[in-house]
Amino acid sequence: MADTEKEKEDRLGDILIKKKMIFPEQLDQAVQCQVLFGGRLGTNLLELGFISEDQLRKILEEKYEIPAVSRKDLLEIPREAINLMSRKFSVEHKLVPVRLNDDVIEVAMLDPQSESSVSALAEATSLKIEKLIALELDLYWAQEKYYAVKREARYINLDRWLEHQREMKRRPAKKKKPKTIKREPLLPDPLDITSLEGSPKDLEDFWDRVGRTGHPEHLLPRVLKDLEMASNRDEISGVILDFAAMHFFRTLLFVINEDMLFGWDGQGEGIDSRVALAIMLPLKRRSIFKTVLETGAYFLGPIPDTTINNRFTAAFGATRPKSVLLLPIMVGDKVVAILYGDMGHEKSVSAVPPALQRVLAAAGQAFQRLIFKQKQDNPQPPNKGHG
Repeated sequence: MADTEKEKEDRLGDILIKKKMIFPEQLDQAVQCQVLFGGRLGTNLLELGFISEDQLRKILEEKYEIPAVSRKDLLEIPREAINLMSRKFSVEHKLVPVRLNDDVIEVAMLDPQSESSVSALAEATSLKIEKLIALELDLYWAQEKYYAVKREARYINLDRWLEHQREMKRRPAKKKKPKTIKREPLLPDPLDITSLEGSPKDLEDFWDRVGRTGHPEHLLPRVLKDLEMASNRDEISGVILDFAAMHFFRTLLFVINEDMLFGWDGQGEGIDSRVALAIMLPLKRRSIFKTVLETGAYFLGPIPDTTINNRFTAAFGATRPKSVLLLPIMVGDKVVAILYGDMGHEKSVSAVPPALQRVLAAAGQAFQRLIFKQKQDNPQPPNKGHG
């Protein structure tokens, strides 16, 4: 049997493993997610961050030996093509017409091997059918756009996350804007510290060399003052991350918007604002972030093995840390942001730094002050009810 014929018979996961695009344990995890949450295997692989959309389309093209459609191909489908298929037919057979060329209609579908769907369409339209393969994510998007078929929240969230990643790739890396608050660095230049005596043996040795007046506990009044003087959200985040970086190997700041968690900024090995901005996670499914949001309390310990947690650790490509600390930032009784910190894969975060808790409490007050100012600067029009 020829290689191409054999590949057409192989399952998607087997092909990806043969091509060394995923590991067997990643396939096992994706299959487990497919059993729990449904959807096609490719969708679950995308959700876990194991492959990209372009990689998935290319493999599907090779597997079925037909072209794959991208989101761009589905943006402006002619109305005459859409009218050839009813809403009910599109949903039942999971098809979307793409183009009409004389007596040929190009159709995007999830399962090109479904001859019954192709035959039914040919009989209904009296046209020749040219098959195209579509990602589940794209086909449901097109059905919503052209046939008003409401998508599940799962596909909307995944779409937002992937679009966020696409946008980050399109943008050149931005240089950090200088903060308007003129603050001296919290610590001396590390090169000055290590140039004569070499790297410190441990944290205590570090503070001995720097001087105890540079210890986070002694810097606290100055940091709290900086938060009190902050005039925008980026200044607040800069103060938080500068202080958190004194306690953690890696630190990230997230903001909460409805049911989604968005990366905001970060510091540490392999972490910067671009990495942080590319992270976007749903908060309706089980994760360490959902725990903090629901309880309003901190999380300290190893990261549990769940789908969203695994997507998070894959997002910044780091070795799974030994333990992590997540601290909520509150405005009133509402969690508006979450600070993440870890010590890498060799050391554990052993405790919650009291000074950091005070800084985050002050950060919440700073946010509240900005919200109040925003409302004052942009007052709502009076309610003209019939009272």
